[in-house]
This record gives sequence, C-alpha cells and structure tokens, in this order.
Amino acid sequence: MKPEQITLAIPGTDCHVRESYDADEEDIMKQDLPFIYPEAFEDEGIEEKVQKVLEGCGVRIIKNARLIEIIEDDDEGLEAVLFKLLDIPEEEEDEDEMGELEEKSEGQGSNMGGDDAGTGEDGSQDQEDGEQEADRAKQRKKRKKNELEIEARVLITAGHRDVDQDVFLAIHNNGLVYNGRLIVDKNFQTTDPSVFAAGSLCEFSGRYKALSQGRPLRMDRYNGREMGSRLARSVFDIYDTQANQEGMDEELPSFYLPQGQGGILPGEILYYHIKTTNPLILQQNQPEI
Repeated sequence: MKPEQITLAIPGTDCHVRESYDADEEDIMKQDLPFIYPEAFEDEGIEEKVQKVLEGCGVRIIKNARLIEIIEDDDEGLEAVLFKLLDIPEEEEDEDEMGELEEKSEGQGSNMGGDDAGTGEDGSQDQEDGEQEADRAKQRKKRKKNELEIEARVLITAGHRDVDQDVFLAIHNNGLVYNGRLIVDKNFQTTDPSVFAAGSLCEFSGRYKALSQGRPLRMDRYNGREMGSRLARSVFDIYDTQANQEGMDEELPSFYLPQGQGGILPGEILYYHIKTTNPLILQQNQPEI
C-alpha cells in the first residue's frame, strides 16, 4: 500500500471512554484518561514532528475525529467509513443547496434508467445499479458539514486499553470482583484468597483510598517489573508461617521504579519516554515528571 492511500484519523481524547463513566464522574474520567487512553508521545513537539514526516510521505491526517459509521457495499464488504469532525460545530447544510443537489442526483438516476430501457435483463441490472449509485450519491450530498466520508477497503482501529472479553468472562464466572479493573487488596489477593493478581489489569480496593495519600489505586500507573516483585513477596509472606506470626504490613505498597516505553518512529527517529512513579517526588494534582 502506498502512503498516499493511507488516512490516519486521530480520535478525540475521550471518544472511546466517555460511555464508561456516569455524568457525575467527569473529574474521575479526566484523571484516568492519561492512563487508559494515553497521548501518543505526551509531547506536542514530538507528535507534530512525526505527523510532518508522515504527511511528507503522503499520508493524510485527520485530527479530533469520531468514527460514527462503517458503510458496506452490495457484497457486504467495506466501502467507506464516516467520521464526525469534532472541531466543526453541529450545523445542517443549507436547504436550498441540498435541494439543488437532490434534483441533480435524481436527474442523473432518471437518465440512466432511460438509456437502458428495453435492453432486457442486462438493462434492468444496469438501471438498478444506476439507481443505487444515485441513492448513495444523494446520501453523500446530505452529509453535514462536520461529517467526512472516506472511501476505504481496509480499516484498522486501535482503541483504548481495556480488558479482553475472554479475561473478563474468566474473572466474572469465577466470582471475582471487577469494577473496570480486577479488584485486589494490599497483598494482591482477589476476593478468592488463592488467586493473586497484579499489573495494568488490576486496581487496589477503594477501601484503601484514605491510605493512598495521593498514590493512584490503578496499577497501570506503575512499573510492571516492580509490581511483579512485590506480588511474589506477598505470596511468599502470606504462606510463610513466621511472616504470618509477625503480621502483614497494613499500608499499601509503594512503587518507585519509573515507567518507560520506546520504539522506532517513521523517519528513522528513535523515541524513548520515561516518567517517574515515585510518590516522594510526585505531589497530588501536580503534572507527572
């Protein structure tokens, strides 16, 4: 596929997550967004540079768009996709302009039918195809100014981080508590004491909110390697007789190792991003370092 055939549609920040929150949870959603639907590079300068490289190759970029419809052809194959452009306010097309476009489309459909009349089965099929094409053209003309239809044969989507359906069913069918994430206690135990869990799938129970002292309860904020080590230590301590006699720590575990991600970007650009999770450095309601 040539770069000129590719359209990159960048969705609005909350397009894929808003339905997961109630109307009174706007503040909670804004706090969660950087983690469940992170910015591509968390740096506008880098993002603009990468987008310029892509556009230089011929890729078309549409920003702040919402996918609202997938249009199929007569064989139920992908024909086009329809986006709503969120930067353009809701506004109907001018009625006079729409009327002219409809009359033009109808006239084209009538001409197609007249030319094919009396030519047998092939003529009937051509007439039917012409009418369908006219209907599709009429529908396209009726699009609002903030709607963009793009012809496409391949659609690749990348949604926000979420739990796989099979994983969710495994959690639900075994009676474990799930509230957007698998709920665990301070020792990484689920409601089934024999099942331990950690990682971006999990969240510490809300009953520890008073103990968190600004530390987030969702584990996707933390370094996976460090969480794995703490999980292993919890399993060992719980099943070790001497540790049980001494009693478990009542506080939530603290994590200090930074998170990092990297890769090779278009234009042979090497990218790596590291941020701290150290609660001694981070202050509540302050941007991450």
